[in-house]
Amino acid sequence: MRKVKERIYHSITELAKDVGRDISSVRKDLKLLEGYDLVKMEKSANEVRISSDKEGIYVPLVKPKSVEEFKAKAGIRSPLPRT
Repeated sequence: MRKVKERIYHSITELAKDVGRDISSVRKDLKLLEGYDLVKMEKSANEVRISSDKEGIYVPLVKPKSVEEFKAKAGIRSPLPRT
């Protein structure tokens, strides 16, 4: 997340090399982060532009009564990804 905040990447491969991780693992993580609206992946003909304008992540320390309550408190607008 910090690397994406520091600069814009033009491919998942470029980001994976920069963080020293497997491309498929980085792709899965990006999909998850995109589902939580923490990163943006803009696709064009032959590249994926990866960026983020988020300053931090909200992590609740108490269990919410429902998923809806959690999403409301966290300000999540997009649906949670299914795993």
